[in-house]
Amino acid sequence: MFKKHFVFLFSALISAALIFGCGEIKLGDDDGEETEKTEKTEKTTTEDEPKPDDAAGDKEIVEEEEEVEEEEANLPNVVGTYTGKFDGRKFTLTIASQDGNTITGTTNAAYAHPLQHTISGTINFDANTFTFNGQGDNPGTYSGTVTGNYTTMNGKFTAGSRTVDFTASK
Repeated sequence: MFKKHFVFLFSALISAALIFGCGEIKLGDDDGEETEKTEKTEKTTTEDEPKPDDAAGDKEIVEEEEEVEEEEANLPNVVGTYTGKFDGRKFTLTIASQDGNTITGTTNAAYAHPLQHTISGTINFDANTFTFNGQGDNPGTYSGTVTGNYTTMNGKFTAGSRTVDFTASK
């Protein structure tokens, strides 16, 4: 009885070792030589090989990037200093940088204690509108329209419940 259990247990152990413990698989070549192939090698080979769809996908991405660059090149340049009135006071709006329809800059309204903001926001060139967020003392939002071939900005500054009209031109 002991021999039967030993043979069965030994066979089960060998089978388990072959099934679970073997990471390498021997394959025969056509010329009779054996080559080793592991799971790791298969994964590396699969990841490194270009996929047919990747080439087409890369081409589409490049074309989309070129279209975006072309569209941005056709956008009006709004960088510069615009001066005008803010709540009847002297006002300066400076757009320091433009990346497509995104801008950054500063504003300064000549109150006894000047209202100064660092601004960032967007201009919708199709609708000729803008929205800039003003950060600093009394933060708020500048919004309005761009006219005169993008040389004049008219709008409202809103901080909490207070709204002030402004206009500025290059």
